[in-house]
Order: sequence, then structure tokens, then C-alpha cells
Amino acid sequence: RLPMDAKVGKILIIGCILGCLDGALTVAAALSCTKSCFFSFGGPASNRSPDQDAALQARASLVENGFGGRDWMGGTVKGDLIATIAVYRAWKKQKSEKKCWEFCKSHALDHLTLKEMDQLRNQFLDLLADAGFIASNSSNVGSQ
Repeated sequence: RLPMDAKVGKILIIGCILGCLDGALTVAAALSCTKSCFFSFGGPASNRSPDQDAALQARASLVENGFGGRDWMGGTVKGDLIATIAVYRAWKKQKSEKKCWEFCKSHALDHLTLKEMDQLRNQFLDLLADAGFIASNSSNVGSQ
């Protein structure tokens, strides 16, 4: 038994079975967070600043090209969870805390939510290892 919401547990177990645990960890973490990692600038586009428009365009490009690219067999329509995998992976590649903050600002992302997702991913890895679904030394799965 995994001490978590049943849907989240199923995502993780299926991720183990299908060999896509990294993506499953990100999806499970995103579903477990109370906030989205995506900032939305409510209201009409005419009320947004040029910086906000640039951040939204940068995020759209990241989502489009960051998970499988334009030629990905999943097509060009990518849902929120696929977008979340793409932005998490790009955020995780940043080399310092300062770079992470700058990346989030330039892509209209919530740094604190991404940090929470990262912590949840690590907790989920530990729980999967404790339950025997993965080897205890599989912590490199979550490092992508």
C-alpha cells in the first residue's frame, strides 16, 4: 500500500510498469500540488505588459519544443500535464537557485510550486522504493 491518493498511486505504479517513471513522477507531483506551476495573467491581452507577453510566448515555445518537439508522435496539441513535464525538465536543468528564479520569471512559471513538485517527486521515489516497486538506488530516475 502506498500512502497517497489512489489516482496518484496508480500513475506511479503504471509509470514503473511501462518504464516511464520520470514523467509519471512529474504528473503525480503536479496533481498533488495545490497550485499550478503556470502563472496566468487574467483579463484581456491588452492589459498585459510586454514582459508578461514575452514570458507567455517563451513558455508556449518551451511547451511546443520541450517535450518531443514539433514532430512528436503525440502531435502538436499538448495538454497541461505534458506541458508540466516539459517545463519541469527545463526548470530542473537550471544550474543554480538564481537561474531557476530567472527561468521562472522569463517563462511565467511559479518557482515555489516547481520546488514543491521536486520535493514530492523525491518523496514518491522513496515511497516506491520502500514498497519494493523500484530498487532503492533508483534515485537517478528523478534527476532528469
